[in-house]
Amino acid sequence: MAVSKATIKKNGYKLKGSLKKNGLDLWRYYFNARSVTTGNEAAFFIELLVVNPAISPDEFVLTQKSRPKLETDDLQAAFAGNFDSQNDKAEEAVIPSFVAVRAGIYGDERKQINCFYPYKNFKIDRKRFCLEISDNLFSDDTLSGNLFCSKQDSSRFPEYMSQSGSISWNLHYERKEDFEEVDSTDDKFWLPTGVNCAFSGRLVLDEEEYAVSPKACYGYCDKIWGRTMPVPFFHISSNKLTSLFSGKIIPEGCFAIQGTYDNKLSLLCRLDGDEFNFSPAGKYNKYEIIYNCIPVPGEEEDEQLHWSVSIHNILYVCDIDIFCSARDMLVRDYELPEGNHRVLKVLSGYHGNGELRIYKKIKKNLDLIHHAKIENCVSEYGNVED
Repeated sequence: MAVSKATIKKNGYKLKGSLKKNGLDLWRYYFNARSVTTGNEAAFFIELLVVNPAISPDEFVLTQKSRPKLETDDLQAAFAGNFDSQNDKAEEAVIPSFVAVRAGIYGDERKQINCFYPYKNFKIDRKRFCLEISDNLFSDDTLSGNLFCSKQDSSRFPEYMSQSGSISWNLHYERKEDFEEVDSTDDKFWLPTGVNCAFSGRLVLDEEEYAVSPKACYGYCDKIWGRTMPVPFFHISSNKLTSLFSGKIIPEGCFAIQGTYDNKLSLLCRLDGDEFNFSPAGKYNKYEIIYNCIPVPGEEEDEQLHWSVSIHNILYVCDIDIFCSARDMLVRDYELPEGNHRVLKVLSGYHGNGELRIYKKIKKNLDLIHHAKIENCVSEYGNVED
């Protein structure tokens, strides 16, 4: 299924009008790669984030201090949104304004490297999607760039939320499956531009080279923009789905869930020719949903997170359960455009596994029409630090 022209158009830069002083634009890319030296598989992310560009175009402004490592207290606090404030309450209110490029690796070697730039150095191609900042390029089919953070800067500037090290990449990608835009009444938007996305190329992290293959990357990309981020932030998505009826990979099978938008999650899914769109503007826009993300015990004292979603309307019931090891995850900070030191802390992973079940209602009975094993699931949950 080809990506729609509407998706291609909407993927462009959005911070115009009032959003220039009160808005964010975020492009996210996830993929697997394999070490050229060891053959080990690893998962990576790359992001481009623009916040309040007109507030301080000549220099970037950050408003918070944060901890670069995932601690047990962080894990618990992310669910409740009750982080201890590290800012003096008497401090003058500051509004963030910056362009950021962030990239990192998940798993036992988890690391993120973040660099910030003033908006005046941001180059926007008005004719097509092509954005440049420093040595970093984001276009409709290419991602290239490099980031570096020294040990000194990592220690001196905890607000960068960056470990020390270097990462560079030269990637081409093709979006194979997309879904329509999801929006809310309070000007928050989500566009799953590539729920099935094929990446190819090379990435180097701290001098270790990784090869990215389109057949094994299980890539995903999307775009979030508007006046602020969804809170609480809930996201799971995958395009590595195996039918538990046939035991075979489901060709072009994919799903993505995100929210909250108007106090609900949105579910977009394609399986064996069937499409399910539970969203405000979707075909099934009248539905009930129960969802949660909680820590649960794992094997050998390995704490896991459990994402559970149950959606139903007059025709279908959809149940999804995802588990991801906490030790494979990163804490990612997003400074919210409204300022006042409001920071969305997101626990982010790319090693989620679980199951998806879709039932069709037949009178008072439920007929299981899709049952799939889920692997390589982007798994994220976050709340606001007040």
